[in-house]
Amino acid sequence: MRQRFRIAKEIETEIRQVGFSKIAQADELSFWYTINNRGIPMATDVAFSLGCLIDTPLQKIEGTLYPLVSYFIIPLFALANAGVDVAEGTKAAFFMTPVTIGVVTGLLLGKPLGIVLFSWLAVKGRFALLPEEVSWAQICSVACLAGIGFTMSLFISNLAFVDPLLIQQSKIGILAGSTASALLGTAILWLGSLKSQR
Repeated sequence: MRQRFRIAKEIETEIRQVGFSKIAQADELSFWYTINNRGIPMATDVAFSLGCLIDTPLQKIEGTLYPLVSYFIIPLFALANAGVDVAEGTKAAFFMTPVTIGVVTGLLLGKPLGIVLFSWLAVKGRFALLPEEVSWAQICSVACLAGIGFTMSLFISNLAFVDPLLIQQSKIGILAGSTASALLGTAILWLGSLKSQR
């Protein structure tokens, strides 16, 4: 019994050093005690499983860096690798070309319209059921977010056009359409969440 108590204290000390919460400490210790009292010689396996469940310092750093990477580094990486000449892309004439307007319209209106229309047809035709907790406003917002397309859109534009000028115009359209889709989808989600809180 003393040996079990000593092992339990060692596990508790190890958990505290890493910074586990009190609830998690109690949960893991009770798990170890239950397994041990059942007569199953699994102390090593339990210690291993506890080690896997502990939030390590590296995981904490990863969690801290996640917003910076997701909202700044990846968009910056995407912009840098899109191959858009920013000096040329800022010219108003580039935004008024048929290719740019077509790409922006496709991402901002075409994708959401297609998703909402076929979702509605599927529900009305009884091919699918809309979950009770999901509203059509949420479907619309997610459909708008679907307009955020980068890698596949860039790939298709390189296949569709040979002229470097047209490729440049399509890339500007992809950037503009994806940004507009992200803003529109986020705005609809935000307004919907405000409405549901009232």
